[in-house]
Amino acid sequence: MGRSMPQMQERKSEDIQTFPRMSLRRALHYAFKMPREKGAIIYGEPGIGKSTLVLNYAYEEARQLGKEVIDTSLLASVEKEKIDEIIRKIRREPEKYYVISFIKLGSALPDDIMPTPHIYEIRDEETGAVTQIELPVFKPTLQLLTIPNIYGCLILDDVTNINDPYKKDFVAGIYGERKLGGTSGVAISKNVRIIGTGNLPEHSELAHPMPEIMVGRVWQVVVDIDSLETWYQAVKSVYGDAFDDDVYVFLKRYPQYAQNIKLIHESPRVGPVLRSWTLLAQMLKRFREEVDAVINSMREGNVDVNKINEIQALFAGCVGQEAATQFFTFISKKVPSIEEVLSDPSKIKTGIAKDLDVAFRFAIQIAHRLENILTRPTQANEIEVYLGNGIKHKVSLNDPYVYLVLLADVMQEVTSDIASFVIESMSSVSVREFQRIVRKAILMPPPKTDDIAQKLWQEKVRKSGEVLRDFIISTGITSILLNS
Repeated sequence: MGRSMPQMQERKSEDIQTFPRMSLRRALHYAFKMPREKGAIIYGEPGIGKSTLVLNYAYEEARQLGKEVIDTSLLASVEKEKIDEIIRKIRREPEKYYVISFIKLGSALPDDIMPTPHIYEIRDEETGAVTQIELPVFKPTLQLLTIPNIYGCLILDDVTNINDPYKKDFVAGIYGERKLGGTSGVAISKNVRIIGTGNLPEHSELAHPMPEIMVGRVWQVVVDIDSLETWYQAVKSVYGDAFDDDVYVFLKRYPQYAQNIKLIHESPRVGPVLRSWTLLAQMLKRFREEVDAVINSMREGNVDVNKINEIQALFAGCVGQEAATQFFTFISKKVPSIEEVLSDPSKIKTGIAKDLDVAFRFAIQIAHRLENILTRPTQANEIEVYLGNGIKHKVSLNDPYVYLVLLADVMQEVTSDIASFVIESMSSVSVREFQRIVRKAILMPPPKTDDIAQKLWQEKVRKSGEVLRDFIISTGITSILLNS
């Protein structure tokens, strides 16, 4: 007797849960190391950064190959004549370029992936007779990938979320034959990678299993989210200053809200998944002045319930009501600036150490200052640092030792987890430089001066270096560096 529908659905869910999984970053490592003619599909929960990281890896591969990137998404606003000129230039020297084409299949129109007929006239030089032939022409997004020997990466997003027959045929042709327009279509260059991303049926009501014909033709893997740091570094590389870091700090403090699909209710379909937090980080950055104005009014005792509800509704539209309320409470707490704490270290005990929310938001300031100083130093002001007993010492805000001292002080008054958070928030390049600065601080020779303030400061730098060295040894910062 055949299985009932509930039994089949239960078995299907069990199969998905027991399917071997790996981290997203490891999956991308393998996808970009396998033969280029072998396609890949990476399945995982929505919003964990699959497509964004594929794009980042493609750019990195182009850099390692020493090739100039042609991102076809940037050609949308370019005039046709200039596009034709770009195509001719690439055809003349294809070995110089790496083409990246990103296609979101869920929202793609027929013209985006299907060819349009174009009439060409061929003149016989002897008789002068003209023959017309009809050839398929694709948009530059795909046409550039057919240039012989061109290197590149075709990224297909939402490969499981399609119902249209022409899209299914397109995907089957791409993976099955490496051709555009079916088996008799135009071949894609042998040097172009084809990497798709999709959701599992357990995560999206729109997702469908890939057809059996794909078995053996495509490397398919199910992934889990690596870490918040992986997501943070990925979205920061894309959005840069348009991403508000308070979102990342909040998720480090309250990881239960990072990727909680259980909090997505039937109506409206919003909730705290990483994609929705990415949206909130952009929204917050854009409306930060309005949000801060409401928060400052609250601190002054001018509580405007309607305005507060409006801001919370702005957040809830991204991540749902529960997460939005918690996030608003988090960012409403006053955090001292680095300059304030350097001038008055007592603020660490009286303010920062009393609330971990405040401590983590203060720590991200240290992380950003260190990141900037260690990778792209610029001119900075000087400030007087209070060393106790009425002694002050003038230092430059461009001096990385200032932030080692500050970090060590916060660690000793709050928790050493602050140091982990600071390190995880920086790029791998900055982490290596951070280690070098710690070593220099420990090996700093005694000052050849009678200036008491200078001696006290250098001794404080050396002790801070020892605190951070002990932390590095005890926590294994090498693993943090390798995973960052």
